[in-house]
Formats: sequence, C-alpha cells, structure tokens
Amino acid sequence: TMSYVALFLLLIVFMFSIPLVRLVGQNPVWRDHAEITQLFGNIPRAIFGLLQMVINPDTDTMRIIFEEQPWTAPFFLLFVGMTTFTTMSIIVGSVTDSYKSLSDAERERQGLAEKERREKVRHRLLRDLRAADKAEVGLSGALTVPAFTHQLRSPHFQEALRLLGVQPSNVEELLMLLEVDGHVYYEEFVNALGLMGQGAQATQVLWLKAHVAEESKRLEKRIEGVEGRLVSMAASLDEGFSSIRAELRRASASK
Repeated sequence: TMSYVALFLLLIVFMFSIPLVRLVGQNPVWRDHAEITQLFGNIPRAIFGLLQMVINPDTDTMRIIFEEQPWTAPFFLLFVGMTTFTTMSIIVGSVTDSYKSLSDAERERQGLAEKERREKVRHRLLRDLRAADKAEVGLSGALTVPAFTHQLRSPHFQEALRLLGVQPSNVEELLMLLEVDGHVYYEEFVNALGLMGQGAQATQVLWLKAHVAEESKRLEKRIEGVEGRLVSMAASLDEGFSSIRAELRRASASK
C-alpha cells in the first residue's frame, strides 16, 4: 500500500510539472527572472522544485508567480492540497503498518506461548495418568472410571484443568462421553481437553457428542454385520451337522 501511495505522489508531481514548464518556466514573462527559469525551466528541474514544495512549501516563490500570472494561484493550491493529503497518507500508513506488524508479531508470540503452555500441561497430565495406569492391573492405555475419577479429583489435576480453562462440568460430561465398558482411554481424554478452551467449550462438547454418536452408529453397524455373518455361519454349520447325522443314520441302517 505504501509503495502505491508513493507512486501516486510521484505521478502527481510529474503531471503538474509538465504544464508548469510550458506555461511558467518557458514563458517570456520570466526571461529576466533567473530563479524562476532555473526552478521550472525543464521537467527534471520542475519535478525537483515541486518536490521541494511538498517537503517545505516556498511561499515567496509562489507569491512572485501569483503577481505575474494570477491563474497559477489555484494551480499551486490544488497541487499543495493533493500532495499534502498524499504525504499525510504516507505518514499515517507507515505508522499504521508498523503498529499492525508489531501487533501481529506480539499476538503470534502470545499464541505460541499459550500453545506451548497448554502442551506442557497436557504432557504433565499424560505422565501422571500413565503412572496410574502402570499401577493398575487391567487394560493398557485406559483406566477404570473409579481410578480415573480419583485422578480427576486430585489437586494437580484440578490445577491443570484451571490452566487449560476447562470447566469441571464439561470435564464430567466429557468423561461420560468417552467411557467405554467402564474404562476411559486417558490419551483420548487429554487430547479432547486440549481442544476445549475458554471460548469454545460448548461448541467442542457438542462436537464430541456428535463424534461419539457417529462412532457409536458405525460400531453398531459393524456389530450387526458380524452378528449376521455369525448367524449365517451357524446356519451353515447346522446344515452340515444335519447332513452328517443323516449320512451316519443311513450308514447304520444299511449295516
């Protein structure tokens, strides 16, 4: 954006320098005024002179030109107004861009620091839950609901939940959602805690509900398919045993 504004400023200076050279710098009226002819005698000099007016307007020179050529008054006023507005846009844009860059960098730094802090809390929870899993006899990677509840009520677990910004009510609901046959897989539980934050707890709980419901439906379909195959296999086995018994009866009768 800043480059476009600077280019626009140079374009304004160039556009105003062309008529200024033709109507002022090369005008016979100023033949005896070396200062005017040197300042606006050709386009490069006119561009340099106009840039000087942008930085530090020379009212004495403009007043001299106004006295001989009154029509140049609105010309210079329009030029000063346009270039002043453009210069202010450059200054304000530069300050705004700098502030935005600093703000984005600070926000990114804070976001990385917050993410790192949450990851440390989650790793500490996983370490404690793995230690509890080793002390418990049973399924690896999961704790029974009473053992998990005991860990959940411990002071360090409550402190970790506070640092993660998760409400206890949401934790209890999450525990019920992830319970499978009286066990809770703690890695899945801690990963779900990482998704839940101060601003999105309700949304994440609803997402987890939908996810669990979808997985439950998928498991039910798989169980139904397995049951159907087992029934088919049992029927085939019954038919086979019936055929064997019939053959044995015929063999016995023939003897």
